[in-house]
Amino acid sequence: MTIASGDTVEVYSLHLGQDGILDVEGTLIINTDLTMVNNEPELAAGSNALIIIRGNAVISNRVEIDLSSYFIVLGNFTIDGGGATDIDIDDASIYVFGEFNGGSTSLDTCNSYDGYTEDYDDICHAGTEAAFYNNAEDGIIPPQITELVSDCAPPTVPSHPSTSSISYCGNEVPAALTVVATGDDLSYQWFSNTINSNSGGTELPGEINAEYTPSTVTPGTLHFYCVVSGTCGTATSNASGAITIYDTTITSGEVGGASELTMCEGGNPPPFNVDLPSGGDGNYTYQWEESENCTGIWLNATAQDDGSTTSLTFNPPALYATICYRLKTTDGCGNTGYSTIKTYNILPDPISQIIIPNPEEGTTVCVEESISAIFTEGEGGTGTVTDLYEYSTDGGSVWSEYTPGNEIVATDGMIGEDMIQIRTRREATGSGCNNGEWNMIAWSVAGLPTAPNLSASSPICPNSEAVFSITGTPGDIVTCEGASSEMVTIGAEGTINITVPDVTADISLTLTRVENPATNCSRELDITKTILVEDIEEPTFTCPDAGSVFFDSFCQVTIPDLVSEITIAEDNCRTPTVTQSPVAGTALPSHAGLEHTVTITANDGNGNTSSCHVIITGVPSSPIDIEVVDLGNFCQSGETGTTTEITWQVSLLSGTTDWTFDYAIHDGISDVVFETGIVASGNTMITYHATNETAAHKTFTLTITNVADACGTGESNTENNSDQVTVYGVPDTGNILTN
Repeated sequence: MTIASGDTVEVYSLHLGQDGILDVEGTLIINTDLTMVNNEPELAAGSNALIIIRGNAVISNRVEIDLSSYFIVLGNFTIDGGGATDIDIDDASIYVFGEFNGGSTSLDTCNSYDGYTEDYDDICHAGTEAAFYNNAEDGIIPPQITELVSDCAPPTVPSHPSTSSISYCGNEVPAALTVVATGDDLSYQWFSNTINSNSGGTELPGEINAEYTPSTVTPGTLHFYCVVSGTCGTATSNASGAITIYDTTITSGEVGGASELTMCEGGNPPPFNVDLPSGGDGNYTYQWEESENCTGIWLNATAQDDGSTTSLTFNPPALYATICYRLKTTDGCGNTGYSTIKTYNILPDPISQIIIPNPEEGTTVCVEESISAIFTEGEGGTGTVTDLYEYSTDGGSVWSEYTPGNEIVATDGMIGEDMIQIRTRREATGSGCNNGEWNMIAWSVAGLPTAPNLSASSPICPNSEAVFSITGTPGDIVTCEGASSEMVTIGAEGTINITVPDVTADISLTLTRVENPATNCSRELDITKTILVEDIEEPTFTCPDAGSVFFDSFCQVTIPDLVSEITIAEDNCRTPTVTQSPVAGTALPSHAGLEHTVTITANDGNGNTSSCHVIITGVPSSPIDIEVVDLGNFCQSGETGTTTEITWQVSLLSGTTDWTFDYAIHDGISDVVFETGIVASGNTMITYHATNETAAHKTFTLTITNVADACGTGESNTENNSDQVTVYGVPDTGNILTN
């Protein structure tokens, strides 16, 4: 901003802030105050300039001022910041009618203290030294500007508001604050301030009189001052003493701990307190109040053991009904306030759940059967409320957690009276709470009947009776299917038989269930026994010895009745039938040495047979009888090499007419003839032509061997099977002689 030479500018007040610049070449009249704050505002006044400040001038740190003419302050002139302020006042005339406070700066010696370099500088710079007048009088001002200064006198405040601190209740009317001021055309504006200062306050709209009555609408503590304005400036009163307006509302605070608690009858809650209240005049009295069943009707409370009810702490007694507590706070102004309410809900002691068992209580369950239980809701109790559910399978010695509705299956290890138990109760941790009673239910466990044994003899013969034997606990009832669909009771001796007559096919019996009638416990069974109807054993008998049979006249043998020779033939199921093959009386062609096999078979009629073999051999009914007879001796001529016919007759004295034999003729040295398989029919002649080689006597022997008749049977009589014939040499005639 620039004020040109020859111009006159008049302002109410002037404030140069950060980086603000004012260049004055004419006349500047400030009717109130000039303030220049930190961060380098600049004020320059040329040689023809005139600056008149009818109030105060306040210059802070880091400010630049260049004065070369008149600088007149009718109030106080304060330089705050020392050497951090750059002041150039060569050729200037400075008049301060109030007080000058320059700190380390001395305007009359042209020295200032630089806070950065810690040096004193010549602030007059080039030119003549400044003319500085502190506490100046009107007559000092040069005549040419006296008229400008004296034409308008700033107002003054000879009487200020009271500086005494005063407190008022919210329903009181405070005493008025008053200022007395002098000056022309005066106006007033009151300000409030939170600190004891007559600057920087808050303007109070509408409060424009010399008298001001503080408002009680807003509680708190404030200082008040008045700025008096006139034609030629302003004046500010001192700040009043602290005016405190007490709040009519008392905030009594929060009750300690939870605002609502639940406990059982007879519970004794611990003491609790309320925070310090606020509001009002601070002079508090206390009274605890109670409302039974929290109906809203409040009476003075009764504490534990008739203790105090007029402090911030309250100790409730043992409680048997729901109740509410609050603290009433009263201040010295008669204002009241109430704390938050603390509620105690009182409940009865826990009542344990009711057990709903399945099956019903007192039932005896069998092994492999299950029990379970569900429960009604418990009642009462507070704090941490826990419904306990437990079960035992050993008669109550050991307990485990039970889940409602879960089935417990009885086992052999649980057999006994009241072995399975379920119990429940409600527990509560709240103040005054006792645990509920245990509710319990029990079941006895009976074992399953022992599975019986099922036995039978197998296999059995067709058309015989099948006998099944059941062995088990006397009195148990067994359900059967198959060979017999019935329920049978095991007898006192532990056995019962089921008999099925005249069985022709395999037969089975299945045991499906056994029940103990004393406990009604039963066990499902799947026990099956099958009796096979079959005969797998061979019959037995003693086989006859081998034998011989006489040939008949046709060389045949007749098979004898060997079956009749068997005296013992046995079978497991029935008497076997014995047969032979070939059958008795069969005539078979035969011969000597031929063996005939007879097979004897025993059959039990059930597909089982056994056999043996008997060897039959044919034999003659009487031995063959033969006779060898020579036809006499022969004489042979004496010539060497003469042949003589020799003849023997072989007769069959007994035996069949068709027969065979072998023979040999021996000349005394060796066999001269050996023939086999000679076939004869009746008497047979054997001729041999003997040669006389030596003309001497020579004997020839005929021997019959291997005689067999038509049946091939060798002779048994060998007394007459050989005969000799002698051939005599007759040299002279050659005639054969017989004898």
